[in-house]
Amino acid sequence: MQKISLVDKNNFHQVSWPTTYWGEKVSRFFQPLMEEGVEKFVQNVQTTLQLIQLEDLILPIAVNQKEYNNSYVVSNYYGTYLLKEKLAKEKPRLLPLVSPFLLPLKGILKLLKINKAVYLNTWFFSASLPPHITPSQMIEVRRFLTEVYPDHLLMFRSITKCFNSSLYEALEQAGFMLVPSREIYFYNPHEKENFSKRVHYHRRRDIRLLEQSGYEVIGNRDFSTEDIKRCKELYKRVYIDKYTPYSPDFSEAFISHLMKHDLLNFLALKKEGRIDAVVAYQCDHQMMQVPFIGYDTELPAEIGLYRMICLLPCLEADKQGLFFHDGHGADTFKTHRGLKKATEYTAIYSAHFRGLRRLPWKMGERMVDLMLE
Repeated sequence: MQKISLVDKNNFHQVSWPTTYWGEKVSRFFQPLMEEGVEKFVQNVQTTLQLIQLEDLILPIAVNQKEYNNSYVVSNYYGTYLLKEKLAKEKPRLLPLVSPFLLPLKGILKLLKINKAVYLNTWFFSASLPPHITPSQMIEVRRFLTEVYPDHLLMFRSITKCFNSSLYEALEQAGFMLVPSREIYFYNPHEKENFSKRVHYHRRRDIRLLEQSGYEVIGNRDFSTEDIKRCKELYKRVYIDKYTPYSPDFSEAFISHLMKHDLLNFLALKKEGRIDAVVAYQCDHQMMQVPFIGYDTELPAEIGLYRMICLLPCLEADKQGLFFHDGHGADTFKTHRGLKKATEYTAIYSAHFRGLRRLPWKMGERMVDLMLE
């Protein structure tokens, strides 16, 4: 049996870090979060942060008990808030009819310990890059976690076949249920020659808009303290104010940490000393992904801030030849720029549960089987 160990804030500095890109990234990323606590950096997340070490694999995990007001990155109970938010925005007339049923639903979910879970590969972003993990390693991680946390659900978010089918297969072989969670969009720069005339037309328009805008594009080393504060404000306008207050709420300290150690590559549009839009991407395993975007929603849409800031990671994907995971939403906008739709999955393991605790997950497995038949 392979030797596996659990790392927490007490033995973090005793770890023999693998001399791999992944190992070095985990070390740099999680050191301050271990030392000072996650909540200082992601302000609406309360969790116990740990790492699993197995050979050259270092995997971050977040362990939760209840924490019902947590960001959705470490909460299943968030679904009750999401339902209420969507009704309020899209079908407000139905909200008074549905609201009386929300309270008993919340009670049932609490009874089922819906938030008592271990979240694997948690970087506190809306989506995370996948690790290289073999089926045997995944089985050993699952075995270890169900022994250490026998009353916790195991969850692994952000699984996409189009980027990393080997991770999907490893989770499947380890007995995880793969549940379709959302539709995401991806960009393949190697298919540029096959793009339609419409895609080429929109790409040319976006590039011309950026060139004529008068904005300077700045990177990690160019941000001042005031710029970092502005980045947080612009991110909040999009992720927190426009979408949901349960999006991860990054502090200025976290943004500064990500920039300083090049854990995310930030690009911003700056004019007359002020940043009006910002995007940040991360790269690994021939893939890039954007977990951070913001723009001044009070400026006129005619300026085209969203068009320009979305163009920047696509240009980087072209330059580096990387597949680009561009998340959820803005369907028409993204398809007009050559992005394609794919399914993102959440992997769930509940086979170690018994009785009532197991029942809803068993029903969920059956529903997934029916969907895939």
